[in-house]
Amino acid sequence: MKRILALALALVMVFALCACGNNSAPAASNAPETQTPADAPEAPAEVITIKMAEASASTHISCQTQNKFKELIEEKSNGHIVVELYQDGTLGTEVETWDMIQQGTIQMLTAGSGSEASFMPAYQITGAPYIFSSYEQFSKTTMDETVLNMFNAGLKETKDARLLNIWERGARNLTANKEIVHPEDVAGLKVRVPGNEVYLATWEALGANIVSMPYAEVYTALNQGTADAQENPVETILAGSFYEVQKYMMTTEHVYSCGYVIINDSFFSGLSAEDQQLIVDCVEEARQWNDEKFEAEYDDMVQQLVDNGMTVVEIDNAEWQESLAYLIEEFETKFGWDADFDAAVLAARDK
Repeated sequence: MKRILALALALVMVFALCACGNNSAPAASNAPETQTPADAPEAPAEVITIKMAEASASTHISCQTQNKFKELIEEKSNGHIVVELYQDGTLGTEVETWDMIQQGTIQMLTAGSGSEASFMPAYQITGAPYIFSSYEQFSKTTMDETVLNMFNAGLKETKDARLLNIWERGARNLTANKEIVHPEDVAGLKVRVPGNEVYLATWEALGANIVSMPYAEVYTALNQGTADAQENPVETILAGSFYEVQKYMMTTEHVYSCGYVIINDSFFSGLSAEDQQLIVDCVEEARQWNDEKFEAEYDDMVQQLVDNGMTVVEIDNAEWQESLAYLIEEFETKFGWDADFDAAVLAARDK
């Protein structure tokens, strides 16, 4: 009996010692501690991806400016915001990419001014012929607070979109295989015009036979004679190699053009205030880069057209403006333009 009690007592002591051992502090390690350098950038907690489209050729300054925007925002956000670019019309025409903005399939695009005409016909006064005398006047008017707020209200309603800024593309000029000096010289000419009712009506008023097609088909149409002429900014004429199929460029400068920088409104509204401001700031910095590059290279672009065989014909803009001045009042009634928006545009223009 005593042996049994002694054995039991010994077992209790063993269990007690084991329990104490389990509660002891862990042995010290000789391995060095891993430390994060104080200046090491923190990895972004969340990556926001922006899909951004452009229908123009990747050589276009607008596409180069998209590249600049991508570089700026990815660097300044430390990879928190990344941009996937879809250029050369890989996602479709401008009209199709506007639809993708509305659907949220893409988050941003740059599109030529006037491309909104198909879904916002009441806001087309800025595309009327000779309503602006310079790009500076056009830019000041477009970005005027009242004008911009009204324009964005229309974009939000129709495409769930908003205009962040504009990038310069220059004035639209006429190209053809014969010299066009006076407005009456246009009569009978087969002119390719974008599917914008104001553009179409303007050239119809000059007596042109209208040929409408997507930009991607213009070169072939000019080459095959389906169209005799077309109108676009100098950079687009150069980027599209239209000098290979057109002999003359007339400096009509009938409409000033820009690249709208558009973002899906629901996407933008869902971002933090800091991310929203970063996007706005980077778009503005890219605009400055774009406009400086455009102005610096404009004369060289014209010279490249000449070097490639085009003849530049200087025309009397005042003569053309006078011949088309009556259209503004006519278009207001014909197309049901928004009278308040028209008034805001004209007031901003004349400030």
